[in-house]
Amino acid sequence: MLRDISPQSIFMGLLAGFVGSASSFAVVLQGLTAVGATPEQAASGLMALSLSMGLCAIVLSLKTKLPISIAWSTPGAALLATSGAIDGGFPVAVGAFIICAILIIISGVWKPLGRAVAGIPAPLANAMLAGVLLGLCLAPVKAVAFDPLLGLPIVIAWLVVGRINRLLAVPAALLAFIGVMIFGIDFPPNALANLGNSIAPPVEFIMPDLLRPSSALHQAS
Repeated sequence: MLRDISPQSIFMGLLAGFVGSASSFAVVLQGLTAVGATPEQAASGLMALSLSMGLCAIVLSLKTKLPISIAWSTPGAALLATSGAIDGGFPVAVGAFIICAILIIISGVWKPLGRAVAGIPAPLANAMLAGVLLGLCLAPVKAVAFDPLLGLPIVIAWLVVGRINRLLAVPAALLAFIGVMIFGIDFPPNALANLGNSIAPPVEFIMPDLLRPSSALHQAS
């Protein structure tokens, strides 16, 4: 496997990881804050999520000798972003994440449950997914309508570069977004002083509350 390492493979791997993260990073962050996470808790959750995905990808790739990439659920993050805060705050949401992960593992291991999930009609599943993602897909249009000078450069960069190379569309939109922030937004005087805290925020441990999500699932069943 080491013989296959080359500058081109490293670049493509970094590009794939960057595109996969940058395309939905804001959605995941919004999802965490929507269910009650503070900025420190959201940053800690993103750090734990990124490290666990990277570690799982390395372990599975070494074990299977295949280039395996681990990704988060963008539709799940979009659902969180539209669900709003829950009773009990972010610890209850973390407990719900753990219970959901256990159920996903069970659906993959226990064949009857896996067949039941696979039996959901594809048009119905696609319609549910479209309902969750529709608001996010319309966000760029809303941004252009709110302020064309700030929104149009990002959309144009994504469209033009996407016609040439789809993999470079998201990095181009991100560069356009950075340019808009630098030249189009007036930052407060202390913005640069707080940049260090934004890059390396304090890590906060969140104790999951497994009792309230479990009782809610019991009542729903």
